[in-house]
Amino acid sequence: MFHKWIIIGCLATSIGGGITTCGNKHRHDASAREVPATSIPYVENDEMPYIVKGLKDNEGGTSFFAYHKGKMTGGYGTAYGSFTITESPLRITVSTPTNAFPAQTGETVYSNFYVTSGGYVTAMDFKGHKTQSVQGIPITLFYGGHTSVTYNTREHVDEIRYDFDDSQGYGETGRIHYEWDGGKLTNIFYDASRKRHFYEQHKIFTFHYAEKYEPTTKYDRIFLKEMNLCPFIYDFMWYAGLFGRPLEEIPVGFTCESMGDEVTGNITETISVERDLAGRTNALRYRNGATSLFIYEEKGQTPSYSPVLLSQKKHEEKTTP
Repeated sequence: MFHKWIIIGCLATSIGGGITTCGNKHRHDASAREVPATSIPYVENDEMPYIVKGLKDNEGGTSFFAYHKGKMTGGYGTAYGSFTITESPLRITVSTPTNAFPAQTGETVYSNFYVTSGGYVTAMDFKGHKTQSVQGIPITLFYGGHTSVTYNTREHVDEIRYDFDDSQGYGETGRIHYEWDGGKLTNIFYDASRKRHFYEQHKIFTFHYAEKYEPTTKYDRIFLKEMNLCPFIYDFMWYAGLFGRPLEEIPVGFTCESMGDEVTGNITETISVERDLAGRTNALRYRNGATSLFIYEEKGQTPSYSPVLLSQKKHEEKTTP
C-alpha cells in the first residue's frame, strides 16, 4: 500500500529517508534557514484594509485574534487556549486553558524562528508540557520538536516538515507538500509516521475550481482549514501571516484519498462561498454541513463595490459613489 502511495504522490523516498517531490518547478530552498526573526509580517496594509479577527464553525469551535498596528499580538482558540506573540526576538506562547476536556493545564513555547525576507517562517522550535489528572493523580508530559517550511516564488507555502518527541517515548515525523497553479491551491500531499509504534497515514487532497474565474478580493485573507495538517501549528499562525500568502481563489470543492493505519477511503466535498456587501468572504459552507465563518476587524473605508454572495452564481458588480 505504501508503495502505491509513493507512485500516486510522486514521493521519491519515505519520510524517514528525506522526501523529494516532483512537479514543483518553483520551489524556494530555505535550507539555509534564512535570517533570525525579530518580528512578524504586517497583515494590514493599504491593499488589505480588512483583517480576519475571528473564526467560528458550526460545532462550537471559536478563535479570536487581537492586533496592534497591523500585527497580530495574541488571542484565544477553543482548540488550543490563549496565546501571545512577542517580538525582538519573535516568540509565541500558547497556554492550555484549565477548562479543557479532559481537564489539563500546559504551555507550549515557540522560539528560534528563522524567516524569509518577507517575514515568513522557514524554521522554528517548540517545547512544552501539559499536566492532566489521571484517577486523581497529576501526570505531566513534556514534549518538543522542530518545524521547517519552504515557499514558492509567489510566496505561497510549498512544504512543511515537522518532527517531535515526548517524555514517554512517543513522537511523530511528517511532511505536507502543497502544489499551486498561480494563486490556486491544486493539491496537498500529507504523510505522517509515528515513532514508538508503527503507524503511517497518507492523504491526497485535490481541489476543484469553477470554470469561471472567481478570485478572492483584496478584502480577503483566507486559508482553508484543510491546509492546516501539521501538529503544533494552529489557525492563528496562518492568519498572523507566518506561513505565506493566502489563497487567491477559493475552490468549489475537493476530493481526499486517505490510506494508512487509521483511515482509508475517499471523500468528495463541495464548498460554497458567501460574501458580504463589502466583498469579503464571510462563510464557507460544505456539503457535509460544516461551516467556517470569518469575522473581520473593521478598518479603512467602505469598499466601493458590492460583489456576489455566492461564488458559483453569476453576479454583477456596481460602483457606488
